[in-house]
Amino acid sequence: MSESSEIEDIFQSGNCKTYLLERSLVENKVGGSNGFRWMGADAYLFDIDGTLMRSKDRVHFNALNHAMLEAYGIETTIAGVAYHGKTDPGILRAALERAGLGKETIDGKLSEALRVVRREVEQRAAELTPAVCNGIPVVLSKLKDAQKLIGVASGNLESIGWRKIQAAGLREFFTFGTFADEHELREQVFQAIDFILRRQFIRQGDAGTIDPASLGVKRA
Repeated sequence: MSESSEIEDIFQSGNCKTYLLERSLVENKVGGSNGFRWMGADAYLFDIDGTLMRSKDRVHFNALNHAMLEAYGIETTIAGVAYHGKTDPGILRAALERAGLGKETIDGKLSEALRVVRREVEQRAAELTPAVCNGIPVVLSKLKDAQKLIGVASGNLESIGWRKIQAAGLREFFTFGTFADEHELREQVFQAIDFILRRQFIRQGDAGTIDPASLGVKRA
């Protein structure tokens, strides 16, 4: 597969979904098979699992399971939970609800459970063995060379997300991220983007180029 084909697959296929935050919703068309101007955005947001990488280990999986046992005293599993579109807190809630726990009980110990998840992954960080998705190093290198803002928008807890990225050898490319520590719903993760981008552009002396009314998330 050619380099251009790998890049197109990243932005257009369902295998590795990538999020771009564009300066405006105005459509820019350039020449090419599909007319998508993938270098035309100001800031790029990548999900972690299934986008940047795929996990070959069970470190995160086991940490979530152990958290339910330690915090709630329930020996159950997140296996069978529909992970897509859910954050770490959301995955725990779904598994605990399936086990028969009510909202009040879940809410009462959720912070403790998340603390356990962070601790377990940190203790076993050396066992993380992610497989980087095809084409990702090429895309990230091109975006970095073009001085684009590159960030992460993930349902992982922050410490876990960065640990995975570091284990994949991709940490050098990312300057910011939004995570699920304070956002149980995935849409809440994205609601934090505007503030973070404003801060990043201010640091680069380019705050005036961002019009918050015209910012839009484009999912390829």
